[in-house]
Amino acid sequence: GHNIIRTLLTPHSLTKEKLEKAAAEWKLQFSHLRKPFTAVILGGTAKGIRFDARDMQKIAEIANQIGHGGSVLITTSRRTDLSLLPMLEQSL
Repeated sequence: GHNIIRTLLTPHSLTKEKLEKAAAEWKLQFSHLRKPFTAVILGGTAKGIRFDARDMQKIAEIANQIGHGGSVLITTSRRTDLSLLPMLEQSL
């Protein structure tokens, strides 16, 4: 119908200018870190699957292997057990 809009991606308010500005700001924040960057999105316990200290240790081992002397950048989720983060930080 005439009132249907088809999109290729999710509608959003980002523009090329906004993305370029954000990229410049983040570039400054990461400028002191060694490259290459390895990004890790860290989840947590969900639907009966436990995420514990052994899992965190394994993640640290893998991150160190694939980090290749660069910087490992980690973001957590609301499910991440924050008490496990010091162990992760010490292992990297």
